[in-house]
Amino acid sequence: MNIHAKTASAKVTRKDVVRAAFEREGADAAMAQARKLKIKASSARTWISKWKNAPTAPRHISIRDLQKLSGETIQALPGTTAIKSGERTVALLIPFKRANEDRLRAVLDRAEALAKGRDRAEDDAALRKMGIDPTDYTEEVVREIQSDWRARIGRK
Repeated sequence: MNIHAKTASAKVTRKDVVRAAFEREGADAAMAQARKLKIKASSARTWISKWKNAPTAPRHISIRDLQKLSGETIQALPGTTAIKSGERTVALLIPFKRANEDRLRAVLDRAEALAKGRDRAEDDAALRKMGIDPTDYTEEVVREIQSDWRARIGRK
């Protein structure tokens, strides 16, 4: 692989070349590639150690295996994982991650700023045109509707 070759978005780094060797042939090949590229042995060992210990996302988990997983193991999954029964995918397991509060606050602040510039009458007209109720329910009204609904369900 040419370390100076460019991809569509960025230049391929020496670390990328070592990573490719690691994925193709393992840790020894990656160390050999790092020596060829004159990368410090300590840096290469750090990279390879991280790559060896990085959690890999299973392509799928069987229902039987799902029963054996702890909450901590599920949260440690790097992303969405298919749950299979035989060959059929029956569900997706999506581990919840704690939101970055600073990013969340920034997004909410931006949404509020954008909302201030909207035309309420125009929005309501567009909603009506789509057949959507434009009523702006307050939190109190929503809670009232919820308690009424829960009371009805409780009677059944």
